[in-house]
Amino acid sequence: MRELAKSLSSFSWALSLFATQQVLGLLRAPFAGGAPDSSQRLETVTRATQGSLDGRFQRTFEAGDQAQRSVLDLVFSLASPDAWNANRLAALSSRALQQSTTALRRLLPGEETW
Repeated sequence: MRELAKSLSSFSWALSLFATQQVLGLLRAPFAGGAPDSSQRLETVTRATQGSLDGRFQRTFEAGDQAQRSVLDLVFSLASPDAWNANRLAALSSRALQQSTTALRRLLPGEETW
């Protein structure tokens, strides 16, 4: 139990420092002549963590990740100048609903249980 507590403590400390490093890199980017490769680093850590998930936790991660990415796609799409056209809004809303439905289906009970 002691080793588990130590591992959890180290993990949360490392994650906090990693996140801080990425944010500082993004803030310094305009002055350093370009953005660091933060998205690739974050993706690498995310995929390594995801790879250690089993069964329902894996499906839950995938559903939540897909839902979050869909929301972010929608938010960034709404920021574009052509987004406020009625047809474009309808298409964006439809796509977001479809992606959310797909994500939620991954959470439906299957063969595996907690």
